[in-house]
Amino acid sequence: MSDRDINNRTRHDEHAVLGRVLEVRLPERERLVVEPRADTGVDAVNPLGVIQLLASIGLATGATTNGMPSYPRIGQHVFSAHPLIIKYAVEAGALAADRNIHLATLPQEASTIVSFSPEVLLGRHCAVLGTTGGGKSWTVARIVEEIARLKGKAILFDPTGEYYKFSGWVRHVYLGGKKKPKDTREFVSFPYRELSELDLFVLFQPSAGSQAPKLREAIRSLKLAKLEPTLAPGGFLIKNGNPRAPIEAGFAKHAVAISAHAAEYDISQLSRQVNEECIWPTGKAPSYSHLFSGPRASGERA
Repeated sequence: MSDRDINNRTRHDEHAVLGRVLEVRLPERERLVVEPRADTGVDAVNPLGVIQLLASIGLATGATTNGMPSYPRIGQHVFSAHPLIIKYAVEAGALAADRNIHLATLPQEASTIVSFSPEVLLGRHCAVLGTTGGGKSWTVARIVEEIARLKGKAILFDPTGEYYKFSGWVRHVYLGGKKKPKDTREFVSFPYRELSELDLFVLFQPSAGSQAPKLREAIRSLKLAKLEPTLAPGGFLIKNGNPRAPIEAGFAKHAVAISAHAAEYDISQLSRQVNEECIWPTGKAPSYSHLFSGPRASGERA
């Protein structure tokens, strides 16, 4: 054996490659030979296996890495992994602790729990993906149960009502809606003033060409109406035919307050205010330039 062969063998033996058996099949020419016997003179059956290589474990350091640092040699032995080795590789070498999220157990060893620290599982981004019936809802429920067991907090948006049976440590609230007599449900609402302009645009989806500028101006007008009630006796600014100067002076006076986060305004008046914004910015004749003119006729453009 050459020095190169010795070096390659040493390098390959430094890691244990963990894989998942996907398929085991017989070659076409051996399909009819299932149980060969020595006295028949039939060659031994050589089944073929397809394995998905998942990770490698350093035998000296114990460190788990994705993929393979080197390919295994032809003819290298393959062993059935002990459940604790699988647990060790999945948990990236970290020992399970009382503060970890116990996510699942191994199919062939129910007593072996696979767990993750909350920082690893939920520290940045976490997605639960799978086909219909693949266990996505169960996984989410398991994570929520573990967060509750660890005295943590989580907000679960449940638009389809899958988790309505959660009880005890879960507080159920319903977004929007109207409470009926003898209704024990707890209804809540989102403070719309906390929504940014971008959030409102995502919610209402105005067209960029004409609707978005009008929606933006309507929100500004409602904020001014809240700050200067004398300009809006009905709760919104009526611009058609009214002088421009008081309204423009109000915008200048309250510019900082109007642009501030969570500025007060009455969103129930939004549709009326949008209608008030659908006017020409100035009169059509020079003598009327100090007034807001009436609604645009069909087909007219500003």
